[in-house]
Amino acid sequence: MAEAVNVLLPPEERFSKRGWRFRKYGRLHLVYRRLYPSGSLLRRQAAFAMAANGCVLVVMALLGFGWQLALCYAGLNGLLFGRPLAARSPPS
Repeated sequence: MAEAVNVLLPPEERFSKRGWRFRKYGRLHLVYRRLYPSGSLLRRQAAFAMAANGCVLVVMALLGFGWQLALCYAGLNGLLFGRPLAARSPPS
């Protein structure tokens, strides 16, 4: 996704390949939505994240973790990673 965005950005605004953190992901998502309003990469990323988290929850259940811990994991994961995906793009 960063490569697709970097193609359309001026050199001083491009995303580097180092130092990825939560705020940088959020900025990438906002810029992606601005440049590609009908793009599908964010939806694909969200679907992949949901599938991966579902697998983790199944493994937690198989290993005998309590359902309370699994729900806490799912809730925190949704708060941390679902928020940038649900953010609206800024007005152009």
